[in-house]
Amino acid sequence: MTLTVERMDDRIAPAVLITLTTGAPPPFGLEALGLGIYRAADDTDISHLVGVVSVEPETILHVEQMPNDPSEPSQYALDLVQAPAAWDVATGTGTTIIAVIDSGVDYAHPDLAANVWTNPGEVPGNAIDDDRNGYVDDIHGYDFANDDADPQDDFGHGTHVAGIIAAIGNNGVGVAGVNWRATVMPLRFLDARGNGYTGDAVRALAYAVANGAKISNNSWGGAVKSAALTAAVERHGTLGIFSLRLRATQGVILTRQQTTQHRLRRLPTTS
Repeated sequence: MTLTVERMDDRIAPAVLITLTTGAPPPFGLEALGLGIYRAADDTDISHLVGVVSVEPETILHVEQMPNDPSEPSQYALDLVQAPAAWDVATGTGTTIIAVIDSGVDYAHPDLAANVWTNPGEVPGNAIDDDRNGYVDDIHGYDFANDDADPQDDFGHGTHVAGIIAAIGNNGVGVAGVNWRATVMPLRFLDARGNGYTGDAVRALAYAVANGAKISNNSWGGAVKSAALTAAVERHGTLGIFSLRLRATQGVILTRQQTTQHRLRRLPTTS
């Protein structure tokens, strides 16, 4: 078979995603993405595979629309969801790990840094996979777009999402997230234009499961429904991980300027 697939670059050849039934024997020679899903060149012979659920061309996912018009600082959405009343009961403990699967996170941001996940089994900068999870020096998550251990955000969308979820509260700096003490795991698969491969999103979901996340946020989508991505999210759920999609609705966005100063912008409600 030969499939024509939209590609962002020539990082990999045109590819297909293959979903196998849970428990099917792992195929030889295919790239394992996790959660029973594999990536292969589009001319790969798959007639010998056992337990094939679906085969589809790999497509591109995009961030949800995010306006770039600055507006005055505001957090009135927190009142709409009755966050202040909830804070009288609890503001978080930091024990729940939330994977932000997006364009990365500015993990050095002063209103996020203390809430960013640190891999307890990894030694920084020694070029060794200390915890043997398949990723070298993944101290604060991983960048699946570039296949490196630096999930720094160079697009802004993931930092926006992380700010809504877990900007540190009651610290006299910037803004407050819904959960003041959540632990955010930055997982980058979207590039500097806000685009990313479906297979890399699956890899990020699998990483979240394997490394202790209990919630994943996925604020992106594509024009074509992916059977592989649907299977990944469903299997994600069977392993006890809650997957959600935070839309670009009224909320807080944290952005890093070229200087060390930081500012707050409000996202107007979008449909």
